[in-house]
Amino acid sequence: LDLPSIARRRPARVQPAVPVSIVSRDPLVTAAVRARLESSPQLWVVEDPARAAVIVWDPPTSVDGELPTLPVGAAAHAEPAAVVALVEESADPMPLLAAGVRGLLERDADASRLCASLPPRPASLLPPFLSEIG
Repeated sequence: LDLPSIARRRPARVQPAVPVSIVSRDPLVTAAVRARLESSPQLWVVEDPARAAVIVWDPPTSVDGELPTLPVGAAAHAEPAAVVALVEESADPMPLLAAGVRGLLERDADASRLCASLPPRPASLLPPFLSEIG
């Protein structure tokens, strides 16, 4: 028997959605970012930053010369969550980068831009509860 070629192909491995948490003091920013992130099947919005592989952070305005403090949950795992900061176009990114932020994203960026800015994350870098899937 000759099976059709479609039956002989191995199914593509489905990559789990990347868990993303939003940290902001402004509920309007949180709601707007959540709406954009939830439109992407590659991202999974979680409430608890300690369960996230990526934290989208709306940093508070810092006093000149003071380094911002990364949000709680950024270092909750053996492999810390990647923190992506939302910034205004005119903001100085250096204090954020010096504090450990791994990426900068304009405040009005959509989910596809966020997905494109994320490095590939092998299963060994996903949080423990996700690395067991699959």
